[in-house]
Amino acid sequence: MVNKITDQGIEPNMTTYNILIDGLCKEGRLRNAQVIFKHFLIKGYNLTVWTYSIMINGLCLEGLFDEAVTLVSKMEDNGCILDAVTNETIIRALFKKR
Repeated sequence: MVNKITDQGIEPNMTTYNILIDGLCKEGRLRNAQVIFKHFLIKGYNLTVWTYSIMINGLCLEGLFDEAVTLVSKMEDNGCILDAVTNETIIRALFKKR
């Protein structure tokens, strides 16, 4: 998808990538989403709470709660503060996990 966009002369931005990561998570392609997300972390991109929340939600949807909690910790370490959406995602996952 990104290749198609760039082939048309359009440079994707973080919003584009957030939508892509969100779509991959919702379609059950979490590993693909994680590859993109990790690429941004390695490259030192300043990720927003929205980007982290998308990945945390994707991890929770797959039942990977421990990985989601680890990502929350990384999020805080990177100076990104949890918002209501992130907290709600975690709370919902806790209720599902019981």
